[in-house]
Amino acid sequence: MRQLRKENELSQEKFGDLCGVSKGMVSQWESDLVTPPVDRIILLRRHINFSTDWLLFGENLEYSKIDQIAIGIAHQLSAEERKVWYRIGDKLAEPQEDNNNSAKPSNNYNHK
Repeated sequence: MRQLRKENELSQEKFGDLCGVSKGMVSQWESDLVTPPVDRIILLRRHINFSTDWLLFGENLEYSKIDQIAIGIAHQLSAEERKVWYRIGDKLAEPQEDNNNSAKPSNNYNHK
């Protein structure tokens, strides 16, 4: 948790705000005195992009080439810019609604 917080340039207080807990609880997480509940991790994941496998299991997972590029870009951004970057990524990862529009031809062009 400490590494995740520091990589995102957050104080324990701000990190706790993102998770809905006190900075004291963040300190306990970072000291491995208490394990963060899954609902707090999910809440944190909405604000910061990270691998839950890495956080929970401490595994260095292999990333795809596109993931490596995205991570490289993210590390060059400020904390505020990273938040926007991650929100965009989360939005792109959301399932798209199927309004059956894909089968309908577009009327935005002229036939000749």
